Order: sequence, then structure tokens, then C-alpha cells
Amino acid sequence: MTGECSMQEEKNAHNREQEKVEKILHSPIERALQRLNHGLLGPRMPQWMTAMRMTGLGAIACIIAVICAVLSRFSYLWLIGTVLGLLTHLIADDLDGYLAKARNQGSDAGAFFDLMTDVVFSTFLILAFGTTPYVHMETAAFMAPIYGVINVALMMSVIYLKQFPLPVLGPAEAHFAYIGLCIAIPIFGDRTFFTFLNIPFTFGDIMMTVGGTAMHIVTIYTLFDLFHKMKKKDAKD
Repeated sequence: MTGECSMQEEKNAHNREQEKVEKILHSPIERALQRLNHGLLGPRMPQWMTAMRMTGLGAIACIIAVICAVLSRFSYLWLIGTVLGLLTHLIADDLDGYLAKARNQGSDAGAFFDLMTDVVFSTFLILAFGTTPYVHMETAAFMAPIYGVINVALMMSVIYLKQFPLPVLGPAEAHFAYIGLCIAIPIFGDRTFFTFLNIPFTFGDIMMTVGGTAMHIVTIYTLFDLFHKMKKKDAKD
């Protein structure tokens, strides 16, 4: 009995420590999504749906989205699966955090699972689009590393600053941008608009380049901002 009480106390202490992390939402889309999930969907989740299972559901949706993106080279209709996978992951990615906090189900393993799912999904989805005629691999490669870099920076912020500052161009904006690409592909197809550096730019390439440039700028700003905050913390310590 004493051992069980001790384990429960350690778990409660861990959960209290997690709650100390300040989640900062700079994006109005992220804030609206959080209000929807936390106010409408979250409280209605059945008891058997744990935070880890919600993350697992999002991971399955990721796999479906990536596979359908690759198969879209054979038919535009496969992009319906990509859109559904994106929407499912977008909701699940926020609900797992809600469940972890509301039901004291937070864990280091769950946080790691969530982070890895997000990074792997974003990277492979972009590369999956690059295997189709609608987006060239050169432009996909330009955008592919961004999500991994920003997530590593945010995790360092959580560890050292106890802050999770999602940038104004965050996961929600990325998901909706991918959905927009899925909608644009049947409209514009693989038509070349212009050629630059011997790369024939399709509409998908243009979207990837514009979105990737914006994300690179936001990422660089976030990295410098976090570095400055950590230097100030070091000076105080």
C-alpha cells in the first residue's frame, strides 16, 4: 500500500510539473481550435479514450494521409484520404494534450510519442507530395526540415524555460495549407507556370516555396527569440 501511495504521489507531482509549462498561442487559428476542442469535444470524450490512445489515433491518421498523398499520382481522389487524415490529426493533436491534463494522464512517454508523430508526419507528408507530378522534390526538400527544427526548439523551451510558445505559423496553419494544396491539385494539376533554376514550377511548387519561405522566416525568428530568452535565464541563474 505504501508503495502504491508513493507511486501515485510521484505521478501527481509529475502532472503538477507538466501543468507549470505555459502554452503560448500566438496564432488565432490555434486559439479557436483550442476553444473548440477544450469546450466542445474534449469533455465529451469517453473514458476509454486516453491521451495516449488519442495520440495513437492521430498517428494512424498520419499514416493514412501520407499513403494517400503518394497514391494521388494515380488519381486525385486519393487526396480525399489525405484531407481526412489531416483533419483527424489536427483535432487529435490538440485533444491528447487536453486529456492528459484534464484526466492526469500526462507522461514523458506520451509527450515523446506526440512530438515524434508530429515531426515524422510533417516531414514524410511533404516528401510524399514531392513524389507526385504536382510538387517537385526540390521544392518539397526546401520545406521538409522546418517542422523538425521548430519542434526541437520548442521542446528545449519547455525543458529550460517552462514555455511552449507556438509560433503564429504553427501546426494548424500547416495543416490547413496542406489541405489547401490538396484542393488546388485537382484544379491546377501538374501545369508548369514558369521555370526557375531548371525547376518547372507547378502551382504546388509555388505553394510549397511561398509557405516554406514564410515558415523559414518564422522559424529563424523563433530560434533567435528562444536563444535570447535562454541567455537572459543563464544570466539570472
